[in-house]
Amino acid sequence: MVQESEVRDKLRAVLSNVLGLDEFADWLAQVSWTMHRDSEPSAQDLVSSIQLLLDEYEAGALTHQELHDEFSALLDQLVISVSITVTGAHAIRPAVSTATAYLVPELRPLALA
Repeated sequence: MVQESEVRDKLRAVLSNVLGLDEFADWLAQVSWTMHRDSEPSAQDLVSSIQLLLDEYEAGALTHQELHDEFSALLDQLVISVSITVTGAHAIRPAVSTATAYLVPELRPLALA
């Protein structure tokens, strides 16, 4: 199981040059292999976003500085998950509703070379 907090800690380590990008990418590939089975959706979303950015960087679509900026933006995102159980006198069974809200920084157009 991969925890979102663990991924965020590793990402902070990369941004502060405590952890190398290659080492981070290797760790991410290793832990994300089966995360779809037991990790929270927020952790899966974060890892997917990071992997996409790493792929773009490897393909030359992002510079090192742009990758750094995008990683910083991921850390600035606030994810709020709420689970609500509703029961009532006329309810046959409890209804459960789960919602996830993402506060995303302003999108900016990518410069195409």
